[in-house]
Amino acid sequence: MVAGARGQTLPDPGPYEALGIQAGMVLLFPSVEMQTRHSDNVRASATGEQSDLVLEAAAGLSFRTLWTLHDLSGDIRVRHRTYTRDTASDATTVQAQLGGALAVTADDRISLDATLRRQADVAIDSDVDPGLDPDERVRFDDWSVTGSWQRQVNRIAFQLSAATHRLNYAALTTRRDRQDYRMGLRLAYALSPSLSAYVEPSLSWIDFDIGSAFNSRTTSALVGARFDLSTIFQGDVGIGGFRQTFNDETIETRSGIATNARVTWNPTQLTAVTLRVSRRQAPSTRIDGGRLVSSDIGLRLEHALADNLDASLGGVYRINAYGGERGTDHRTDLEADLRYRLNRNFGLTLGVQHRRQDGSTDARDFTQTVMRLALTARI
Repeated sequence: MVAGARGQTLPDPGPYEALGIQAGMVLLFPSVEMQTRHSDNVRASATGEQSDLVLEAAAGLSFRTLWTLHDLSGDIRVRHRTYTRDTASDATTVQAQLGGALAVTADDRISLDATLRRQADVAIDSDVDPGLDPDERVRFDDWSVTGSWQRQVNRIAFQLSAATHRLNYAALTTRRDRQDYRMGLRLAYALSPSLSAYVEPSLSWIDFDIGSAFNSRTTSALVGARFDLSTIFQGDVGIGGFRQTFNDETIETRSGIATNARVTWNPTQLTAVTLRVSRRQAPSTRIDGGRLVSSDIGLRLEHALADNLDASLGGVYRINAYGGERGTDHRTDLEADLRYRLNRNFGLTLGVQHRRQDGSTDARDFTQTVMRLALTARI
């Protein structure tokens, strides 16, 4: 154990975790990172694939508080990417995150999370159209804020949440600029200390700045259960339905089954296997893709090979159904990472990612393999 501010006792972070810089009741973690990435199809193109070596330099600062009842944490990171061949894609990206929780009373808790991205790259989004001209493969700015209020009354738990999300694209594609909103309520009842059942209705809106006919409203509801069986199995499984309507009444209303499930199995203290299954109406980066229904199933394995050596292996299979002439895309993402910590302050990461998309048209088909090596220094 190590001493904290005002006599507070903090857990020993271990020999391979950064100690940070303590400033009163706040721990600061400055960091820098150098990364190289090689892609055999840097633009995820269907034809004329172009390989490229990308050099990245990043500087960041994260923090967390040492408060007893409340908590607050955040991170800001500036990253510059330099492309060896595709120099027009060079960019500096800023990403910031802030999150925390306030224990108002013994039974009430308020949470808030906010993110900001500046000059993010649309080419890495799951629903990007590989057939877009280079000038349209623009970067964007976005921010989101999510808040929730949770209250526990005996065996009944309420959680009321609200979120807003803003997207701003470059001038060539301002028709995509939009604001998203979501409100949800989860009402849960504890059947036992390790099992609870819940219902979760929600309402969301997608509003394009140009007053597009694709502005829509989606209602959904899930019924499910949350469980925690000692340290071996934890999960949250919900199933229900959704219905999406558009301002333009000539656009067909979409409805269907909605699912949201996550189950984690810990066969040993060093291994975790997580299964995710989801089906939902999802906002798209394309204004004519507002009817996107995304279904995916993912599996991830994480294992600690040693105190300072971790490995992970994962895969996601996704079906993006746009409806109408846009058709359906089938996509597979596979990735593997190996993380080695030399000591408290330095770490190495070696990773590989393979993506394949079988699109509704030949222009939307692509394969892409990315290798990356990163060196991170953290105080």
